[in-house]
Amino acid sequence: MKEIELKSVGKLYKPDITALEDVSLGIARGEFVFITGRSGSGKSTLLKLLSGQILASFGEVRVQDKNLAELSRRELQQLQLQFGIMQPGYNLSESKTVRQNIEQAVRSTSLVNLLAGKRADQALEMVGIPNVGKRYPDELSGGETVRALLARALAVNPRYLVLDDPTAMLNSSDSLDMMRLLKEVNSRGVTVIVSSHDKELVNIVKRRVITLSAGVKVSDENNATYNTMANDVFEERTIRERRMQRKLEKK
Repeated sequence: MKEIELKSVGKLYKPDITALEDVSLGIARGEFVFITGRSGSGKSTLLKLLSGQILASFGEVRVQDKNLAELSRRELQQLQLQFGIMQPGYNLSESKTVRQNIEQAVRSTSLVNLLAGKRADQALEMVGIPNVGKRYPDELSGGETVRALLARALAVNPRYLVLDDPTAMLNSSDSLDMMRLLKEVNSRGVTVIVSSHDKELVNIVKRRVITLSAGVKVSDENNATYNTMANDVFEERTIRERRMQRKLEKK
């Protein structure tokens, strides 16, 4: 059964930017999925749509067979509590220690304060930085910051883990460590969805790979590698077709 489904989904941004166009896909409980493609291909938009952070311009996004566009604000917020998210813009608060940042995220799921502290410590231990809890974000290295952000996403005990280019600030060794950790989390039944530019990493891990090009899904393969050819073949053609369509609409 597919727990997350996109049915002919599109997302438009004003004035005339097509971020995603006619994307259909399904993700089952416990899958590990890479979303790949060049910058501007729609990866971040796709992650925000399937986690309910933004709504589609057309088509349906369904999570646990619920159409996100039909949920009340409260219902949508309750569903979002099942997502652990790590993406640009979800930064650590500079005025709080790392542990306090993670505790705050855990409390948002309505867990009591005592449990929030325990979850924070467990998450920091899991990502390999158990001793940074009392530090402030500006005292962390780039790699430690990435791990702290992942710890915050994991501490809420998510059903779905959604990560937007999590290895961008890591060296190759740390990136591999990150993937080993994500595979371990996935083995516990957590659905892991990762956008990535890292061809080498995607090729090593060999899981399901969905490739986007200019907002269009151009390939969806299991046990796959980074599909460079799909980008090359579809991006230029898709952009050209959109330009022609806009010219016709203006006439």
